[in-house]
Amino acid sequence: QRQMCIRDRALLEERRETMPPPHEGMPRRSRTPARGRSGENRPGESGIRRKEKGLMHAGYALYNLLLPAARGLARIAALHNDKIAEGLEGRKGIEERWLRKAAGLDRGKRLIWFHVSSVGEFEQAKPVMSLLAARSGNGAQIALTFYSPSGMNYYEKFDRSKRIEEISFVDYLPVDTRRNAGFCLDTLRPDGIVYVKFDLWPNLILEASRRGIPQVLVSGTVSYTHLRAHETVLDLVCRL
Repeated sequence: QRQMCIRDRALLEERRETMPPPHEGMPRRSRTPARGRSGENRPGESGIRRKEKGLMHAGYALYNLLLPAARGLARIAALHNDKIAEGLEGRKGIEERWLRKAAGLDRGKRLIWFHVSSVGEFEQAKPVMSLLAARSGNGAQIALTFYSPSGMNYYEKFDRSKRIEEISFVDYLPVDTRRNAGFCLDTLRPDGIVYVKFDLWPNLILEASRRGIPQVLVSGTVSYTHLRAHETVLDLVCRL
């Protein structure tokens, strides 16, 4: 994914070099426009990057603006969908539960946080967890969070025979608000975060990035076309 990001940035730079001049009469983004290879004026590079950055920030702002509405819709949908209702029920009292479970962590060991969506992603994460546990000896702990109640139920009821001893913390991931992202990182204090496949949450990724916490995407399925079309998604993936 990182190589994809680098390649995509290079393609964008190449496209800027061959960009046609702006339409006459249109306002320019930069007061000192650069010159194209053919000698024609093109928008200044700084102006283009400001536009991209503005679009990226607009994407994050829109995401946070829509979160309360999405939570309200989820409560309505829960009246007709048992899985959604179970997920909402499982997140009741989640802060107190997280604090209680985190109190049992050994702060003298490194903590790696794995976040998965459901059963399939958990199965993909297990070999990585086992390898991490084997190579770290007795020096690492694993925190595991699920988004879906299916994954949580599978772990609690059907995965007892293959438990990884280093998993010391298991719970749902709270709703991805800025406050909750800070709460999760303050509570777990992870040395690294591993996301599996596609369950990426903007506020958590941004806050972890701001704190300098290493983040890894395993078995990522974010398409190259999607990355090129959405600056916000590209920015998130490039932080991993």
